[in-house]
Amino acid sequence: MLLRGLVQCVRNLSFRLFPVFPQVQFALPAIERSPLAIMKPSEESKKMDLVEWLQESFLQFATPKKRASIMKRRLRRASKNLEPKTNIVVCPKCGKFKLLHHLCNSCMLHNRYNGETREY
Repeated sequence: MLLRGLVQCVRNLSFRLFPVFPQVQFALPAIERSPLAIMKPSEESKKMDLVEWLQESFLQFATPKKRASIMKRRLRRASKNLEPKTNIVVCPKCGKFKLLHHLCNSCMLHNRYNGETREY
């Protein structure tokens, strides 16, 4: 029933895009002889809008069907390893480690609490 609706949508689409050319006949002998094909669906369920069909099909493709295994999750995470920093230097004033071109946290806090920083 779903395949029959799909064939009908393709026919309608081909007729809309190429109205000059003759209609394409799809050969589906196994479906025509199946017991489900003998039962005629109602016209409302048979007519499916192309936009609805595309939205439904894309929503099915976008969702994960199964949960990712632990191995696959770890493989994805393997490239996100921590990298060592190479821009750590010693503060010339207090001797603690700080990032290059950054203020030393301990010196900055010490100056702030002692009131040695300038207010702008």
